[in-house]
Amino acid sequence: ESVISPNEAYCVVVQADNVTIDGFEITSDWATNSDVAGIYVSDNIGQPGEGGTELSGIVIKNTIIHDLTDGLRTGGQGIQGIVVGPKTDGVELAYNEIRNLHMLDDNYSYAPVGIMIWGNPGGQEAKNTNIHHNLVHTIENDDISVNPRGIQASMEAFHATISNNEIYGVVRGRGIRLYPEAHGTLNVTDNSVHDCGQVGIRVEAPATLTGNTITACPVGVWVKPSTSPYYTDLFVNVNQNNIAGNTTYGIQAIPGATQNVSVDATCNWWGHVNGPNVPPANPSPGDGITGSATYAPWWTSTTGPCDGYGPNNVAANTTGLCLSNPTPCVTVPVLFNRADTTPARAISVTFQLSSNLELCGTPAARILQGSWLTGYTTN
Repeated sequence: ESVISPNEAYCVVVQADNVTIDGFEITSDWATNSDVAGIYVSDNIGQPGEGGTELSGIVIKNTIIHDLTDGLRTGGQGIQGIVVGPKTDGVELAYNEIRNLHMLDDNYSYAPVGIMIWGNPGGQEAKNTNIHHNLVHTIENDDISVNPRGIQASMEAFHATISNNEIYGVVRGRGIRLYPEAHGTLNVTDNSVHDCGQVGIRVEAPATLTGNTITACPVGVWVKPSTSPYYTDLFVNVNQNNIAGNTTYGIQAIPGATQNVSVDATCNWWGHVNGPNVPPANPSPGDGITGSATYAPWWTSTTGPCDGYGPNNVAANTTGLCLSNPTPCVTVPVLFNRADTTPARAISVTFQLSSNLELCGTPAARILQGSWLTGYTTN
């Protein structure tokens, strides 16, 4: 393993196709308050129109990046372990360790980031970045108003996969953050995110979170929309994750000023067989949920099955039901379970038809109520 330790703001710069960086140690004692990176991938870095020529075929693996300044940095535009910049396609970051990125007190809005993806509008995206099996830890800023990040997909990160990484020790920060200007298919899968000072995974763009273990953070998953050119309302899928041992909420879903937020949080483990703590509907010792998130059914162990409903639930039994030309109408049994003796109001049952089906019949385009709901209003 060779050591690269230049007295430069950007220790290694990649501006050509088909480059592999494998098995290096990168460190620096850079002392100037400027932008700093262990490895920076992009053409025309720092110039107008950065990202002049699209780069592809780049692999960075088995490399250790740490301590990129003299430890006295107090300003500039942050410290990044690896930057994947504009007009890149298919960059792969695998089996690297990024650690000990530290700033004292930053009067700017920038912060230390382990791995950052970013691009520019107008066809200069950072596309199809694959970040997997990396270890990112001990990322911190002494300024309490600045939030470091372990892995960040920011503006114009287009189609990104973040999988099988371990991220911890992001002091007062977020383990993974997806910015509202990130777009395309954003998959966050099978990561271990723990002991982050603010949020395990912060989601501000439509994304799918599957198979992650998120623990020992104040909030496990924080979903909050912001103004974005790529979506209006924010829809996020959070399924088959282990979200347990977080101190305030497992999921916090907050509407934006003008945007709605909806989270499919079914089939997760919340640290208890009774599922997440959502009082009064589902009080439980498990991690809590606040905001607009669908959480039932849930996993009743760390690996399933997804059969937890709790004492108060509405469940439709569609087993064996099939719509066809001979049987265009079926009866769907719906079971209302109520352990809470408080009178219930505004119970809803939603039926979602596949795209090749439509409602028909007389009266037209309706789902008819059964005898139990006689006298109640249905819409």
